[in-house]
Amino acid sequence: MVEIAFLVMVLLACWFNIKLSIRQKTILQLLQNVKTEINILKTQTSFLQTKEDAALLDEKRSHLFLLAYQIRDAIHKQEKSIHSYAIEEAPLTHGYSKEELVRMLSSKELLATQRFWQLFNEYVMVHWLSQDQTYKRIFRGHPEDSSSELAQMRLASTKLLRELDLLLQEMRS
Repeated sequence: MVEIAFLVMVLLACWFNIKLSIRQKTILQLLQNVKTEINILKTQTSFLQTKEDAALLDEKRSHLFLLAYQIRDAIHKQEKSIHSYAIEEAPLTHGYSKEELVRMLSSKELLATQRFWQLFNEYVMVHWLSQDQTYKRIFRGHPEDSSSELAQMRLASTKLLRELDLLLQEMRS
């Protein structure tokens, strides 16, 4: 009888160990599955973040070109008649730091962008700002008189427009 009881206890212990071993294997398998899922989610999150960053850079580039075309339009208007409001409303800066521009643009595009704003600012300072740093609304002279202030501004507008168009092409490359 003792032997049977002992045998039953050994069988129960073996059965319990087998059950425990199966549970441990199941738990380890579940744990491994959870780790795999976490890694998949991390990868997907990283991919989505990269995609979101790329979309944000693309949006910033679009904004930069919108500002550049606003400047181009303002200068184009000056070829026919004086539109001082268009020049006053044109952005003197794009508002992006050098670090942001480096992330957004290639080196060729960056140089073209910097040159674009430099030329526009020089144009504004030479032809549109008075000595007290306010925008001119009246230009002396007649458009046909090449030495007049008005003719000089229009000539500079035409010349600058050609240069800006070339720079816009470089900025888009």
